[in-house]
Amino acid sequence: MRVPRAAGGDDLVDPSAHPLAPDAAGGAADALESLRRAQTARSRQQIASQGHGETDRLAARHVLEQARAGHAVSPTTLARHLEISSASTTAVLSRLVLAHLVTMERHPDDARRKIVLPADITDDPDLYDPVTKRIREIAADLSPAEDELITAFLLRVTAALQQEGEDAL
Repeated sequence: MRVPRAAGGDDLVDPSAHPLAPDAAGGAADALESLRRAQTARSRQQIASQGHGETDRLAARHVLEQARAGHAVSPTTLARHLEISSASTTAVLSRLVLAHLVTMERHPDDARRKIVLPADITDDPDLYDPVTKRIREIAADLSPAEDELITAFLLRVTAALQQEGEDAL
C-alpha cells in the first residue's frame, strides 16, 4: 500500500497510525467504516463552523456545475438529484441563498417556475468542497488496475446502501 504524500512530496504519517484506521484483520470493510465515521465527523464539524452541511455542499456544487454546463436547475430537479423532499430542498435553498452561494430567479419561459443559479459562476467548486479536490488528487495516483478494483468495490457498496435505503421504506 502506498503512503499518501504531502504537498511537498514528504511521506505523511502512516495511515495505520490514524485513530480511525482499520484493524489489520478487517481490511476493506473496516476501512470503509472508518471512512464513514470520518465523513460524519467532517459533516458535523462543517455544520458547526459554517452553518451548512453535506446536503448544502452537494447542492451548491451541483448548481454551479450545471450552470457551467449550460443546464438550468429547478428546485424540483435539485430535489431529485439530492434525493430529498421538496420541503427539505426549500430549507437547503434558503440556507444557500442566505450564505450568498445561490440565487433564485424566475424561469425565463415560465414566470410561475423558478431556477436556481450560482451567485458567482466563476467560483471554484473546490471552494464549496475542498475535500473532493483532494480525493481526485489521491485517485489520480492509482494505477488503472487499482482504480478498476476500487471502483467496482465502491459501486457494490453504493448499491448495497441504496438497497438498504429502499428496503427501509
